Amino acid sequence: MLLALCEWGQRHATALNELDRVADCVIRPRKERKTTAGAEPEPTTQPL
Repeated sequence: MLLALCEWGQRHATALNELDRVADCVIRPRKERKTTAGAEPEPTTQPL
């Protein structure tokens, strides 16, 4: 979903001749965390 949103934003900026104002889309999978048996992993947040 994030990739689709990035692509839409780039197309929109191109149509408005503002592509120079758009940053590159960088989408990374979240890092795996080791958990103890039966424990729920804490949610992770990463800046966009």
